[in-house]
Amino acid sequence: MISICRNTFEQCVPPWSVAARVRYKNPPQEADVLTSRGTSTIVLQLKSTLRPETPWEVYKRNEGLIDGIYHTKGLVDRGVAKQGFVVTDGYRGDYECWAKALAYGIPIATLYDLEVIASDPIAAFAEIKNRVGITDPSHGSSKGIADREAELMGWTLRFCDRDVPAEGRA
Repeated sequence: MISICRNTFEQCVPPWSVAARVRYKNPPQEADVLTSRGTSTIVLQLKSTLRPETPWEVYKRNEGLIDGIYHTKGLVDRGVAKQGFVVTDGYRGDYECWAKALAYGIPIATLYDLEVIASDPIAAFAEIKNRVGITDPSHGSSKGIADREAELMGWTLRFCDRDVPAEGRA
């Protein structure tokens, strides 16, 4: 994965300077890939995400992505880079992972997103969110989703898109 990142960033015009496995002390941390061009610096945390077969494997894969988000945010906060991305070999994360990604400002990209990141890292965040299906709520419908019902093992489930009652809010 490091060689794919290196090739993409070094072949960009103008090219990025790429360093792999950069180690820091006090506290000890490692950046998988650190790229810089002019005043822009990006840190990439790489995560291999094999196809999970069981719920436990899905949980562990998501846990790995969330750990990657925390690690990358720590590097950005430390001043190593202005921006950070968690990069996988195909998995873009689920709602739990993206809740953390949005809260910390560290998107989950794939190797297919590297060209977008290399060409314009600032616009890449919006593009990656769009590819995942996260859109600006101001562009959505204010009407909500129609009520619907489903049968499941003898139970009738009714789905309603309503606001939380005032007494139910925390």
